[in-house]
Amino acid sequence: MSLAVEIVLHHLRIFGVSAGRSEQPNEIRCSGSNIRIQLVHEYAGGTTSPGDVSPVDSSLFHAVAGGSQTWARLRSMSLAQPILGDAFQPVVVDSQGQPVWVWCPKESGGVLVIGTDLAGDLVRIRQGDPAAVANRPQEPQWGIAGERPNYLFEKQVEADRPQNRMADWWLWTLRDALVRHGGAIVQDILPFGARGAVVVTGDDDQAYLEDYLGQAKKLGRLPVTYFLHPLTRHVAESLARHEKGCLIEWELHPDALDTPGEYATRLAEQCEWFHKLTGRRPRFLRNHGFLNDGYWGHARPWLDQGIVGSSNLPGVNGNVLNGSLLPARLSLNGVLTSHWSQLTAFGDGVFFIYDWDATVAIGAILAAAQQIIDSGVPGVLVFNVHPANHEKAAPMLDAVHRLVEDLGFAAMTFGSMIDWFAERDACRDSSTSDDMISPFVQTRIDSSDQSVSVRKSRLAVAADFARRAFRTVASLGSRVGGGH
Repeated sequence: MSLAVEIVLHHLRIFGVSAGRSEQPNEIRCSGSNIRIQLVHEYAGGTTSPGDVSPVDSSLFHAVAGGSQTWARLRSMSLAQPILGDAFQPVVVDSQGQPVWVWCPKESGGVLVIGTDLAGDLVRIRQGDPAAVANRPQEPQWGIAGERPNYLFEKQVEADRPQNRMADWWLWTLRDALVRHGGAIVQDILPFGARGAVVVTGDDDQAYLEDYLGQAKKLGRLPVTYFLHPLTRHVAESLARHEKGCLIEWELHPDALDTPGEYATRLAEQCEWFHKLTGRRPRFLRNHGFLNDGYWGHARPWLDQGIVGSSNLPGVNGNVLNGSLLPARLSLNGVLTSHWSQLTAFGDGVFFIYDWDATVAIGAILAAAQQIIDSGVPGVLVFNVHPANHEKAAPMLDAVHRLVEDLGFAAMTFGSMIDWFAERDACRDSSTSDDMISPFVQTRIDSSDQSVSVRKSRLAVAADFARRAFRTVASLGSRVGGGH
């Protein structure tokens, strides 16, 4: 299987399309149907096309079925292959109206022919431009030590559309075409069909334990993933105390700011420290200060230490640097690795870097959530809120509560979110265990007695009813199957 096919397959599964490789090296077959996807760019090396038409250098494309919807406006980072033929139905056209994706009906199914470098675009958009490493900034960004990876993406992020989900739009176009033309059966992208999801994380940064307690009151029943700094004030006993009544995931916040050249060694040492503190190896991380090393230079140490995923891309103010609000595995050195990357969409740094107040913060977060809903393409918003900043960043957590209560977003830990998509990628049914995912729950802290009050919306009741019904049917089905 070529790397391009593997990359497209991986992203298809993230978007709820069950697919596998075909007998042809440049093709993908949708599972359980007579639908195939042909990657013309991969087959022809980007130099010719079935109609023997020269490639066009056009970065702007349009999904025909999308009309004026957000996801219909597409951008590519490479040449496209116009595809000619009378029997084709245009799916994506370039700026001159020439079809570059077409649907070719065949018997009970058909072939979707893709004439853009879809795999190359997904990697370039999501991981940035390798050539940008030659112009690495010399000064700290935001006045904070450490090299941020933002420079890898700056030239490809549209100045007037910083929240544009370029990678997600290509994949939704692909999913929509397979459903619309081929009748493909697809799964919900997020648990319980949620329109969006929220993940709250917190960088330890040696916060006082009192700050953790203060943030716990603001979180209510929202799950949280904390990234522990190697100089944390927590000990095993305080971790256990803090977990009572809360859904908390502890992970690693590696620090090598003073010796960035020794990152691999420091990470190995700090993984051992984390193991001694928690009794297990870390699975996820965010580097202290978003420390970066060229073009994903830290990925090798992550892989060596068995780190499953990271949230090391800082959107901070809602900007979608990597063109996606969904996680995906890194592709490096010709290999689709096992490491997952997810954007941090908002960080409490906005209150210090951009001097946001409560009104601006809540408005920006609600607007980002509404954009997800209006597009119809589910996404995950990750919010990084340091315990030490819990008072200053209280409006951010208030907005997160509103997304769950009023807009029906699911609330997940960082780990459960990655695990959900990893199960999809492995072609297994994703777990929807209540102890991992808490969808559609209204949560508040009663200031009078500091107890947790849980109030479910009508959406929550409907979701709970559907869930119970599904489990009942599944249970009955397994009993019947056992009788045979």
